[in-house]
Amino acid sequence: MGAWDEYCIVCGCGLIVTPNEEGVESKIIKSQTWLNKVTVIDQANAVYHSGTYNSYGSVIFGKQKKVINQIVDEKNFAIACHDDCYDLLQNELKYTIKMSDVKKKLSSSLNLLKISYSLNKKSYDQFWNWKLLSDSDIQSPLKNLHNKKRILKIWKPMVKKFLKI
Repeated sequence: MGAWDEYCIVCGCGLIVTPNEEGVESKIIKSQTWLNKVTVIDQANAVYHSGTYNSYGSVIFGKQKKVINQIVDEKNFAIACHDDCYDLLQNELKYTIKMSDVKKKLSSSLNLLKISYSLNKKSYDQFWNWKLLSDSDIQSPLKNLHNKKRILKIWKPMVKKFLKI
């Protein structure tokens, strides 16, 4: 079985930044460690914070593993997002992501929502091609106003529907 990248359900970016072709991490990768800290929401809406994606469809929390790929485990898969993206929705919209809210909106292959994330679609592949995105799109939304606004523009209307505001 091969390796692949998964994506954040909130911002659409990868859950991991992989080294460049030479295997040497660039300055941009070192500054993007927030992308590697993952929150998972399971079928029962239980939340697990600060896991690490393992490149095989799962997030690791110490000795515990949560499958986040529908193809790997169709009935028990969970959804995933970056810790910072989860915190953004909680802090700005007072919203906690629930599997029950987003499950019907999931695409069948990438565990992304069937929405536009306003990112270059060519960046989605077996491995996330972050080099095709602007620097501000891969900055933490807790530290970068452009990325914060991009994400909130996507999520505000959905949260209103979820909360029936």
